[in-house]
This record gives sequence, C-alpha cells and structure tokens, in this order.
Amino acid sequence: MPSVALVHRKRPLPMSAERYTELVATAARERGLAVEVAMERRDEGALLRLTRSRLSIELRLSEGEGVTVIETAALRWPRAAALMRRDGPDTRLIPTVSMAALFTVSVLLFIAPLVTAAVVLVNVGFLWAAVSGRRTHLLSMELLELLGSANGQALVRFPIDTEDDAARAIDGRLRAAARVSVATHALDESRKIVGALRRDEAEVHALVSGRPCVYYELYVFESRRRWRGWDEWEHVGTLRQRAPFFVEDDSGRVRVNPTGARISTLTDAACTHTWDQIPAPLRAMIEHSGVYSESALRERRARPNKVRLRIEEGALEEGERVAVLGHAIDEPDPDGVLELGGYRGQTPERRCLVHADRAPLLISDNPSCLNERI
Repeated sequence: MPSVALVHRKRPLPMSAERYTELVATAARERGLAVEVAMERRDEGALLRLTRSRLSIELRLSEGEGVTVIETAALRWPRAAALMRRDGPDTRLIPTVSMAALFTVSVLLFIAPLVTAAVVLVNVGFLWAAVSGRRTHLLSMELLELLGSANGQALVRFPIDTEDDAARAIDGRLRAAARVSVATHALDESRKIVGALRRDEAEVHALVSGRPCVYYELYVFESRRRWRGWDEWEHVGTLRQRAPFFVEDDSGRVRVNPTGARISTLTDAACTHTWDQIPAPLRAMIEHSGVYSESALRERRARPNKVRLRIEEGALEEGERVAVLGHAIDEPDPDGVLELGGYRGQTPERRCLVHADRAPLLISDNPSCLNERI
C-alpha cells in the first residue's frame, strides 16, 4: 500500500498511549466523523491506527514514566492513489506522469484509428486520478486534525518540501559528527556538542503559542479555496526570530550566537485565523516580513474576513536538549571575573560557537542527533 512519512514532534505527551487513543476517538465522535481508532500493543511499544475510507494514519508510540512519545508517523492510502504525489504541503495531489509522455506511448503502441480512443482514456484516467487524489488528501487532513485536537497541538503534519530537505541535510550532518564535551571543544575548531539549552539575557516569545524561547519559526499558509468546509493550503513564507543562548553539559557551558545558523526544529503549535482575527503582533510581523507585496497586502486588508491563514510554529525552548555543531571562538565575557594572576585591564573571555564560512553553525533538537555518549 502506498505511504508517505509524516513530520511529527518527538516530544513527550503527558499521558499513556491508551489515554491518547481515547482522546482521539472522543474527538472523532464529537466531530461526527466515521473514523476507526484502534491501538495494539507491541513489544517495542504500541501502534495507533486511524482509518477512514481505506485511508489510514499509523503512529508508532513508545511509553515511559507516564508519558508517550510518537516515534514514527506514516500516511497510507489505497492503491488507487499510487499514481499521485503531493505538490507541496497540504495541497492537492497531482499525477506524476505527464500527458505528453502518455500520448507518445499511445501513438507508438496503437494504430492510427485507436489513437483518439487512447487519448480519451488517458484524459479520463487523469480526471479520475485527480478526483481520487483530491479526496485522499482531504480525508488525510481530517485525520491529522484529529491527532492534534486530542492534545491541542499540531503533532503530526505533511512535510514542507523545502523544509524537509533542509532539515534532512542539517540532521544528517549532525548525526554524522562526533560529539565532544563543552570543556574539550578546542578554540578554532568546529565540533558537535549536546546539552541542555539555557537562555541568555535576551528572551524571545513565540507569536503563536506565546511561550518563551530562544528561537522560533513560523510557517505561513494561505487558503486558496475551500471544499466541503476543508481548506486547500499553500505555503507562502517562513518567518524566524532568534536570540543567543547557552548549551550546558556536565563539563560546563558554552554560548551560542545563532546569527547565520541553520536550525532544524519541528512544529508543535498552530493557529488558523481570518486576516482580521490574527493577533496584532503576529499580523504586524507578517505584514513587515516581505511575505506579501504591498499590492497583495492591500488586497487582503480590503477583504479581511475572506482571507484565511494557518500559521504553524516550531521553537527551541529553555531546558530542551539540542545538538550544536559550530566554530569555537573566544569573546569578551561581561559577567566574567579575571582569574588570579591575570594582567590588569585584561578582559575576561568565554567560549562561543558561531557561524563561519568554512564551518556553518548547525542546530537541531531532533532526538536522532542527540547521541548521549562521547
């Protein structure tokens, strides 16, 4: 059966797998959806499956100390949709084989009197595939909404093509890098450290969830059309804000200056509003970010209750374990105390990881990058 891997937030849910399954089933009943929700125990954890009209989402769950973690998530659909692929995040499914290629094959394989019939059949096939793919996508969005409604967060979603590729590249390099401790990260070297994130003096507040953090990114989607109450979303831009922070392990702490860094984090909060309902700070950031041109902004302000936006948020929070691969320099430490024997007037220094042309700064909270042993 065709399938596609889904993006999921690998953070603990404060409940058992049974409780999460009950919440998902309750959300389905409250929405009047004919969804079969089933969970089965396995040696390595549990498998939660949501099924509707032969379309299913499967989550592999692990449990420990009263929490549940989503290990993997996949969407599976009928063989009828095998000729379809996604075109970006949360958009309609489209055929993978071009009309020109099929027409050429038809001409080569059929004699002239049958060419017309073959072309007609191809067109009918494309129409059927588009309708089937469109319905498959909308049903899958209903199931994804259920998973989030049970916990109030955007737990699982389709990946954004560009985001997915960039995140894979960042996480791949971090997984391959050998880990060192903070204390042994030598000056002018680019090495990987893993530890708990601690904020510096500056604090950022994520605009969707309002939570304090040191970095957040917002994926902005706009509804292009609605079908039976469901939106077809198009990714229009990504907004980011960041602040310096520290990474702390058993050997010490190091400051990280995220300017120029490539950061991988998954979304775990979201909101959907019409243009006039967007909170003022969030709308101001969208308007001044360059996501929309001035003419596009005027058009949306002219019909604010007709434009629907969905904003998905990912963040790096205080206490979260992160992996950082960066170039080490020494910088003045405004809070430092000069060691005994230091020269008068000498400025105390501290180690800092920065982005360099030959050694890009990479940051991720993906658990696969957090190898615990040095």
